[in-house]
Amino acid sequence: MPHHISTQPTTNVNTYSKGAADAYTLNLIGFFIISLPIVLLLGMTTYKRYRTVVLRRRRVFSKKCG
Repeated sequence: MPHHISTQPTTNVNTYSKGAADAYTLNLIGFFIISLPIVLLLGMTTYKRYRTVVLRRRRVFSKKCG
C-alpha cells in the first residue's frame, strides 16, 4: 500500500481561538454598552429617592423643633 505524502507545506492556523477571542471581546463590549445606561438610570433614580427622603425628614424635624 503506497502512502501519499504531500510536499506542500501545511500551516496550522488555529482560526477557532482567534474567532472565540473576538467573539468574547465583542460580547464583553456589548454587555458594557447595554449595562452602562441601566446602571446610570438606577443610580439616578436611587439618588432621587434618597434626596426626597432626606428632605422629608428635614421638614418633619424642622416642624417639630420650630
